[in-house]
This record gives sequence, C-alpha cells and structure tokens, in this order.
Amino acid sequence: MQPPTLNGEPIAKMNDGHLQHMRVGGGAGLGVKYLARQDASTVAMLGSGGMARPYLQAFCAVRPIKRVKVYSPNRDNRELYANEMMERLGLEVEPVDSAREAVRGVDIISSCTSSMVPTIDPDWLESGMHITNLGPFELSEELLQRADVVIRQGIAGAAGCR
Repeated sequence: MQPPTLNGEPIAKMNDGHLQHMRVGGGAGLGVKYLARQDASTVAMLGSGGMARPYLQAFCAVRPIKRVKVYSPNRDNRELYANEMMERLGLEVEPVDSAREAVRGVDIISSCTSSMVPTIDPDWLESGMHITNLGPFELSEELLQRADVVIRQGIAGAAGCR
C-alpha cells in the first residue's frame, strides 16, 4: 500500500451527516453517563428525527434503558421511530400523543427537535430527572433555574433536577 499523496488529492469520502449525528449523540450519552442517576431506565424522547436515534443508542450504551415514550407532532414519524428503535434496540418504545404524556414519570428527558420555543414545561419536572437537549431554544430559562446542575456545550446542554 502506498502512502497518501501530499498533493491535496482526496483519499476518502465520508457522509458528514451520519458522523455529525454520531458525534452529537455521543455527547448526549456522556451527559447521561456522568450526570443521570445510575438507575435511570426510562426515557422521554421529544422528537423522532435523525438525532433522536443516536441519542437513544447512546443512552442505551451507558444506562440499562428499558422503556421509552416518544412524542412527535407527526403521528406517522413517532410510530416509525418507535417501531425502528424497538427492533434495533430490543426495548419497549411507546408512541404517545403529547409531550406531557412522554415526560410523565421518566428518568431521562431528551428533546431532539428543531423547535424555536421550549419543548418542556418546567411544571412537568420531577425530582431526579436528567434533561438533555439539542437546540438552543428547547429549554426555558425558568426550567434551567429549577435545575441543580446545568451544563451548556455549544447550543446543546444537560440539566438535572432536584
């Protein structure tokens, strides 16, 4: 095998979108590993798009996830996500009809949306929840004020509630 050329000629092509999803999902997984309760096993997934998949995969790599409730305003998308992730990860994934229903009683809340407004009402928070988000507008200042720990990295972050 010859060494790579030093003339700027491409030697590989990679799909950046796939790598980007893995990188950001991995960061969310590290947040869960180091900040969520050790016994965290239930997840609310708000959003069912491309980032919701690597986020859940990362959570499963660091915690014994048993059950997921997924909400997306598009019923077909949340059902597709639920079926795909049940098959891929072998866990119970239930599509639900509201963000509130998804968040009720879970250990980890993950907001993977492109929303320009907060996706989680601070009144929904329960003691010990870990919250992770993708976009800069998904968590309100009121929600962040209620958290014990807030870590902001770029536009995404994580919070933990008393």
